[in-house]
Amino acid sequence: MNRRQFIATTTAAIAAAPVSAKAPTRNPFCVFTKPLQMLSYDDLANVIAELGFDGIEGTIRPGGQITPEQVPDELPKMMAALKKRGLEMTIMASGVNDPRDKVSMRQLE
Repeated sequence: MNRRQFIATTTAAIAAAPVSAKAPTRNPFCVFTKPLQMLSYDDLANVIAELGFDGIEGTIRPGGQITPEQVPDELPKMMAALKKRGLEMTIMASGVNDPRDKVSMRQLE
């Protein structure tokens, strides 16, 4: 096989190889939940899902739907309600200023 034959054969093989079609990536479409924090976790998840969002920016801070002190008990409940509807908390609005603070550490876990 000479160089011309090699190049022709290689080019033909590459041209015949299937092109892998990658699905375009889509960023999640989320909503800030402060205006909805009076809702129960299940009601919040239902409203967000019905509106077509992929997830939420949860208010996990003083004055938020879940305060830092409530995180160990309440955050798992909120996450379970979201998961039931196929939603995620993609962003957390928090009052964390010092990650070494014990309350802040619980939020970040």
